[in-house]
Amino acid sequence: MPERSVAFRLLLAAVLPACSCSSEDSGPRAITTTREIDIAPGQHQIGATSEDRFGSMTAPNAAEPAAPARELVWDNPPGWIELPPTEMRRANLQPAGNPDAECYFSVLGGGGGGMLDNVNRWRGQMGQPPLDAAGVAALPKRLLMGLDGVLVELEGDFTAMGGAAKSGYVLRGVIAAFGEQALFVKLTGPAAAVAAEAANFDAFANSLRLEEVGASAAHDEHDGHDHAAEAASGAGSTSGAAAANPLGGSNQGIEWSAPSGWTRDPDRATRVATLRPPNTTQTECAITSLSSDGGGIKSNVDRWRGQIGLGPISVDELADLPTVTLCGKEGVLLDLIGAFEDSMNQRSIPQARMLGAMVLLGDRSLFVKMTGPETEIDDVVRDAFRELCASLKR
Repeated sequence: MPERSVAFRLLLAAVLPACSCSSEDSGPRAITTTREIDIAPGQHQIGATSEDRFGSMTAPNAAEPAAPARELVWDNPPGWIELPPTEMRRANLQPAGNPDAECYFSVLGGGGGGMLDNVNRWRGQMGQPPLDAAGVAALPKRLLMGLDGVLVELEGDFTAMGGAAKSGYVLRGVIAAFGEQALFVKLTGPAAAVAAEAANFDAFANSLRLEEVGASAAHDEHDGHDHAAEAASGAGSTSGAAAANPLGGSNQGIEWSAPSGWTRDPDRATRVATLRPPNTTQTECAITSLSSDGGGIKSNVDRWRGQIGLGPISVDELADLPTVTLCGKEGVLLDLIGAFEDSMNQRSIPQARMLGAMVLLGDRSLFVKMTGPETEIDDVVRDAFRELCASLKR
């Protein structure tokens, strides 16, 4: 089966032991042993550069050796049709050519939430009630790209972005955590179609792996597609205008202007931008754009409320939320206080304030989320947050 690749790179740091060598040991030496290096989840992130991991340790003009680049590859199951990747779908497939079924691999970070949030987001898409932490811990365990994950199998009425519920559907997927990011592989479709393709789904999920750029080029020559160039450009890269002006710019088709005095963190592949208000130490504001509804407005409102220790709201309460304009459309506005816990990003703030805004834009969804100590997010920062939201446009 042919191996396929998409724009997805991982820069690996080489860890070499120090040695003391005599003059007799000088010159080339053959390496006769290999060792596996264990990297605990949460210590590194996919796509991180050396500067992301260690900070800048060289003069601005010092040359740095290029780290080896890797790309995502997999094996296509028989009869599956490969579709063009999207911003959030690194691998995008149609099982057995069935237009009612879809399977994709994606990576989500930023406000993605932890394992509990993501499992319950999928359950919400299938019309199922949420699980508690013990329920998620009891789910079957599966590996995804060498990471510990859980297998989720659901049956019910599937609701996709902006569409009507589809009855008799099944969702089969695996979720694994990797530092700040979550990895997902997900198959949805009519129950009979998913049952027929369950073994192929497992084979596809197991085949996902990272290889050195160019290692699978021979498999891609027939389509003339330059995956290495795609990997170099990468979805989520910042435009030149944005890089030149930290207080504003465009990324992923979204433009913004940050309030005066705000600063901008280095870009992350899954965020449009990460900004910080002045005179704060723990407060951050993340702008995220997804090429889907991310589970819908209500499920994301409930997810954010759960991160700050609050329960879900009713449909009527959702309708009563304040509104804010994002990219010319009316979205919902949240202003919450409580104990903030974000396991995906390893942030814990006992007395926190969360300002959040989200909107569906037809073909995608947009989220703006500020979290930090309640003492740092005062009314001045709140007004600046609304100013940022009002500046967003496509």
